[in-house]
Amino acid sequence: MWHIIQRISTKNKNTAVLLTTHSMEEAEYLCTKMAIMIGGEFNCIGAPQELKDKYGKGFEIQISLPHPKPEDEEKYLAKYGIQLDTQLNMEEVKRVFGAAGKPELEEELGNKGNAAHIGDELRNKEVVNAKVLASFMILEEQFLDIGKLLANEFGEVRVPEHIGNFFKFKVDKTKPSHTIGFLFGMLQDVVTKYNITQYSASQTSLNQIFQSLVKQSESGEEIGKEGRVIRAGDEHKPLVKVEGPKEAYGSEAYLAVDVSKI
Repeated sequence: MWHIIQRISTKNKNTAVLLTTHSMEEAEYLCTKMAIMIGGEFNCIGAPQELKDKYGKGFEIQISLPHPKPEDEEKYLAKYGIQLDTQLNMEEVKRVFGAAGKPELEEELGNKGNAAHIGDELRNKEVVNAKVLASFMILEEQFLDIGKLLANEFGEVRVPEHIGNFFKFKVDKTKPSHTIGFLFGMLQDVVTKYNITQYSASQTSLNQIFQSLVKQSESGEEIGKEGRVIRAGDEHKPLVKVEGPKEAYGSEAYLAVDVSKI
């Protein structure tokens, strides 16, 4: 059906097709101009990219890092006088969190926390291998460094998803210079530093914009914060600094890079 509509609308330049749909994906694929109607009134109208630029709150960033190498895990544990094959109980794990300056990570041992796999081991077996803890701590530090780097530029970073070596961040545009190209440049600059294997950056989707407009229309409230939040000025100090603004690389809606193929 999509192909039929496209053919009708493009074959004859004098032909216009009016489509009503609840699917933002369908609207973006088929329409050169869109209008979002809420409560019987038009809230906005324009080309898909124009609506993203005007109403999109920001960007979503996905990053994958390699799993730590055994020698890196061994080096990390050596700082606390722990051998790689040591079995640690709950109190010993908490002491490592405290010694690393991150006692708040104890909360991540819960069923829905980022360290739930460690918490499960401790609850079921009462001990966890130090290697598992070291891997988590190394990735956690890299996660915080990258999050802090983004927070220093965008002010606040939301973390809706963090599973092992995969991280998803959300940031709001706070400056006109915050384009998808600017963000792409920031990420590319730290690929080597963190040995990033893959990353992507995308603008707020039209479906997210639609949901946001509906919620604001109904209640006047902003979309709620989600997941952990990293803010500029937090105590954790980044290992990477941004040196001056980057030039925009374009205004594409989506960029993804598999670093292993560069």
